[in-house]
Amino acid sequence: MEPRSLNFFLRKLPPPTETKQHDLYQEHYQAACDYIDRNFVSKEFLNHIQTLTHYVNLLQAPPTITDSSRNELQQQRLRVYETLPSLYQLSPTSVHHTAVFAIANFIILLEFTHNSPMDKLYTYGLRNRPAGYGTVPDGRLLELDTDPELPKHYGTVTYPFPLSPENIYRYELIPIYPPPTLPLYQPGTPLRDLRNKARTAIVEYFDGDYWINDTPVRSLQEWLFYEPIPSEPTQPS
Repeated sequence: MEPRSLNFFLRKLPPPTETKQHDLYQEHYQAACDYIDRNFVSKEFLNHIQTLTHYVNLLQAPPTITDSSRNELQQQRLRVYETLPSLYQLSPTSVHHTAVFAIANFIILLEFTHNSPMDKLYTYGLRNRPAGYGTVPDGRLLELDTDPELPKHYGTVTYPFPLSPENIYRYELIPIYPPPTLPLYQPGTPLRDLRNKARTAIVEYFDGDYWINDTPVRSLQEWLFYEPIPSEPTQPS
């Protein structure tokens, strides 16, 4: 498969949680690595790619149960997730950028299917526009243009960490996985209105509804207008 076709096929693939897709994702992964080998970018870029491919090799190795092997896998995983944002920024062309996504997608698939020490993944729907430069926060691992279960969204983006309430509001996203539970914040929680940061409120509960600023808050979208205000550290007396 030519790397320039990777972008088209990646956008047609289901999320990499289905083990039957292993061969197809592996094909994309190998094509991406071959393209990067033939199209030199920089030593820094290649060093980052080697971090990812080393992690792939660890995931594909026969499972071991020693403490040292678990530690090595976990440490390499942390390096991978620290490296990915830099790789996206260092990619000089859209093909290189897509190749990085192909490698990241294969890593996600291996983590789902090989019982690695995977932390949670966090998926968000794009409410008003597809993913692109400047339209989603940095650090995403995977993007899909469409999701048959979410026809009202412009695709999804997946991260290895949860996004802040401010980024969710700013980029007009909506949490999908893990599934959010309402209320997002418990009664008594002080909140900042993201539409007007000078305005604060406290969650209240009465008459069977949660209220913020004398307004009932019933939908997830209404909760996403607010972020909790961190408590001030207690000063020693």
